[in-house]
Amino acid sequence: MSYLRRGEFGWLIDSEGNSFLPRTAEVLTYDIDGNMTSDGRWSYTWDAENRLIRVESRSDTPQASWRRVEWTFDALGRRIRQTTWMWNTTSGTWQVTEDLKFISDAMLFGRHIVELNGTNNTLVRSYVWGLDLSGTMDGA
Repeated sequence: MSYLRRGEFGWLIDSEGNSFLPRTAEVLTYDIDGNMTSDGRWSYTWDAENRLIRVESRSDTPQASWRRVEWTFDALGRRIRQTTWMWNTTSGTWQVTEDLKFISDAMLFGRHIVELNGTNNTLVRSYVWGLDLSGTMDGA
């Protein structure tokens, strides 16, 4: 990514040599805590604990591409739910496209061990955590 001026980024070349050039310079904005609140494509919302709770397409982007993702946390700060919406241009409303619940294990420092469908609690995926190369749960 190339830094142009005043927090604006101009282009990006990925590992395959493809480049991204926005139609206009993207101005990055931040709140008083240093959290990014906008990047030209997305608006970001943070809670009082500086946890990202919502990412939403900016209203000046094409409606057909609008997306919203929200996260919910429990009292211990663990992410417990993720809900994804897509804008329905026909009805003019947000429609849920994915709703996930996360189950964490306190013995694994709050790491997610299960993702459930938020509607009917069916298993979406599970995770197995174990020792890493250093022989610990959170080492190298």
